[in-house]
Amino acid sequence: MSIASALAASGMTAAEARVQLRVEQAVVLKRIVAVKRRLRESSAQLESLEARLREIHEGQQILGDSSA
Repeated sequence: MSIASALAASGMTAAEARVQLRVEQAVVLKRIVAVKRRLRESSAQLESLEARLREIHEGQQILGDSSA
């Protein structure tokens, strides 16, 4: 479907469509920023947990724990 036919089908003018697209763009960009922030937080949490697991394994090896 061409842009012209999509506009005609929606009943919006080109100006209205531009405004609508800008609004949708702002919403999507905000969601992207939020997801990236959560991803960074999750990544930091994963690093911390992996470091703690390494410390636990080292402690088990020092104590001669054969199940480590």
